[in-house]
Amino acid sequence: MPEPRRDRSVGYVLVATLLFSFIGPVAKLVPLDAGAISFFRAAFALLALAPLALLGVGPFARPLALSGLFAVDGEIRLRAISLHVALGLLLGANWYFYVLAVQVSSVALAVICLFTYPLFTALLEPLFFSEPFRLADVMAGIGVLAGVFVMVERGSSNDASLLGASYGVLSALGFTLRNLLSRRAVRAHSAESLALVQFAVVACVFSPFLLGMTRVPDARDLLLLALLGGGLTMLSQLLFIAALRQLSTTLASLIVSLQPVLAILFAFVLLGEMPGARTLIGGALVLAAVVLALVSSARRRRSSAPRVA
Repeated sequence: MPEPRRDRSVGYVLVATLLFSFIGPVAKLVPLDAGAISFFRAAFALLALAPLALLGVGPFARPLALSGLFAVDGEIRLRAISLHVALGLLLGANWYFYVLAVQVSSVALAVICLFTYPLFTALLEPLFFSEPFRLADVMAGIGVLAGVFVMVERGSSNDASLLGASYGVLSALGFTLRNLLSRRAVRAHSAESLALVQFAVVACVFSPFLLGMTRVPDARDLLLLALLGGGLTMLSQLLFIAALRQLSTTLASLIVSLQPVLAILFAFVLLGEMPGARTLIGGALVLAAVVLALVSSARRRRSSAPRVA
């Protein structure tokens, strides 16, 4: 891979990480149901991306043809449609469960549990790409489980920390599966077409939640939702998907290691949330285990890469 392209992709992931980190704190400021937030987030992201992609404005070299969204080698195929829809459903699951985790617990616990996704990636990537499992990944998995166990306070099944951790892990699983499928999808489809269809799918799936809203969004809510969807979400998703064209999923996940630290910092500044000792200790275990898995994976890739004489 040419170094300039690789450096640009690394920069994309770094900016996406900064944007990702604001999502939890901003979402918690919106007093709506998680399903309604997911709808508005997708709708504003779609409204922000569609004009740029369809008109070829800004970063898009040429307009995106609607007829080519589901085309492979110039031909519309059911498999391509199914892949786009599956990616949208996984993205929706990632968003919905993450917002639930933030709402029932704290940004710190939610983002730490979400950050188990690099471990899921290290464990599932061998299945997707026919690679062998390694002991380091299994040991990292044990470390993550230990960290989550420490963070969750023992109590009733309705305990906030238990619910938050469960939702955060479900969000991580959805994010992992979407990233793994995206790594294959970007070989045949552009990043903007993938993001455009996924946002549309999420908006359609969560539109029924509008019927159950007990509160009509006011101007402040809509401003936050526009920031969440049209700014943070649209840009971060597009940059992250585009980066996967040049980077492995594991390497991209390693770069995103900054997200929990940044998200906790932003939650403190915007919400005044200060994580407790149990969350900090458990989070340290989770992050250490995830970094162990990612570093081990990176070393495997370097050792297995062909050497030039």
